[in-house]
Amino acid sequence: MRFLCVNCNGVRSKKAEIENLIRYTSADVVLLSETKIDDSVYMAEFLPSGYKGFRKDRTSSGGGVMVVVKDCFTALEIPMADVTGEVCWVKIDTKDNPLYVAHSIEVLLITHQNSCWNWKSLLSRSSN
Repeated sequence: MRFLCVNCNGVRSKKAEIENLIRYTSADVVLLSETKIDDSVYMAEFLPSGYKGFRKDRTSSGGGVMVVVKDCFTALEIPMADVTGEVCWVKIDTKDNPLYVAHSIEVLLITHQNSCWNWKSLLSRSSN
C-alpha cells in the first residue's frame, strides 16, 4: 500500500495538480493537510475519479485535513465524538488486517487493529 502526505495549501482550484500527483505516485492513500475548504465545497470539485475522501474542515481561509482512499479499498470514517480538533479517523480494510489511519495537522498515525498501541488514547492526548 502506497501512502502520500501533502500540505496542499488549499484544494479548491487544484484538481489537476492533485490528480497528477496521485497518478504519478500511484498512491493508494493520500493525506492532505491545509485543505482550506468548508462544507460548501463538494469533493468532486477537487478529487480525481476512483478515489473517495474523508475530511475534517475548519474554514475556507485555513486548516482542514483529509484522508483520500482509492476506491478499490473499503474505507469507513470512524466517528470520534470525544476527540476534539481537526482529526480524521479512517478504517481501511486490507486483505490481512484493517488499517486505522488518523490524520490531523499535528499527528499522523497508521496502525493495525492488533497493534499494541492504545491508538484512541494516543490521538486523544495529542490533539488537546
